[in-house]
Amino acid sequence: MRPMTGISQPKTSSSNIEAAPIAVTILILIGLGAMLASLRIGSHLHLHLPGHQGLIRIAAMMLAARVCRLPWAATIMASGAGVVAAISPTHGFDPTGPLAYVLSALVIDFSNRLAPQRQTNLFFMAVVGAAANATKPLSLSIISAVGGLQFESLVHGLAYPLVMHLAFGLGAGISAWMLSTGFEFARRR
Repeated sequence: MRPMTGISQPKTSSSNIEAAPIAVTILILIGLGAMLASLRIGSHLHLHLPGHQGLIRIAAMMLAARVCRLPWAATIMASGAGVVAAISPTHGFDPTGPLAYVLSALVIDFSNRLAPQRQTNLFFMAVVGAAANATKPLSLSIISAVGGLQFESLVHGLAYPLVMHLAFGLGAGISAWMLSTGFEFARRR
């Protein structure tokens, strides 16, 4: 109990107390997404394999979605990455960069919302990672078919880029599962 001093105490609300950590978490996720995109742009690391950059991108978003427990954590993180990808002078104007981040994040978040109990399942996370990374070549092929735009990665067809994106996404899901399981184990100790 508070001592009676005659001075009125300000009202506190549990919603105000809970809102501050959520706002900080959102800002951290946006910042991490922006750093993720900046690293990708600044590293100039290119293995000349379709989908290899999704390994880190998808693993980071899946890890964020599992560890921070916000319902739309991957999409929040992707928004920070998408803004950096959209305004980066080294990329020029490339609307597919932000689209790749957001679509893959939506796959991650929707799958976690539809089956939250499966987030600890290795097979589930691997399949979600593969599906999330496959959104890029699938969306590019749709844009190419509808808009008539040509993309260098799809010059020889969709099969090879799609299989490679699925493979790297599978690796991303497995990596995210391993890291998040390690964090959960460390948290319990």
